[in-house]
Amino acid sequence: IMCRFLENILDQNSNCHMLELGCGAGLCGIVSAFTMSSSAQITLTDRYTDLCKINIECASKSHENRICKDTLAVDLEWNSKIYDSILRTRGSADIIVGAEICCLYKQQDDLIDTIIAFSHPQTLVLLSFDDKPPPNNTRYEIAMNEKLRARKYLSSVVYTACINWR
Repeated sequence: IMCRFLENILDQNSNCHMLELGCGAGLCGIVSAFTMSSSAQITLTDRYTDLCKINIECASKSHENRICKDTLAVDLEWNSKIYDSILRTRGSADIIVGAEICCLYKQQDDLIDTIIAFSHPQTLVLLSFDDKPPPNNTRYEIAMNEKLRARKYLSSVVYTACINWR
């Protein structure tokens, strides 16, 4: 669902930096790499990105002229010290994606802090949850909006796509 959504909002003129948190095998990031401008920057992150790196390499080899050249997978744990290294080399993100993201309540602050660390006030944040999505005005959403407002970020830049599989 998130891939289809990204295909609809991104186009060949999308020349921005997209960051995916919890990329898994890298599907959303790779779909974006086919959809966005060849000069766009796509950074896919997860705790372990070995499979994602293989998938990026396969997609690049089989569709060399159609995929964004600056697509990179980086190991990242939320709220870790590697932020500075990634920010120095890649910069803040214009779009942050978390597709079917698994987040325990105790990891909420780390996820929010990670989103804030990589964003700027105009960043579009797209999140979908594969488990029990937080309904509107839950502690999760309220905490995220409070933290974004405290840093002078507009909460309207956050779009939460909640998906509940039944």
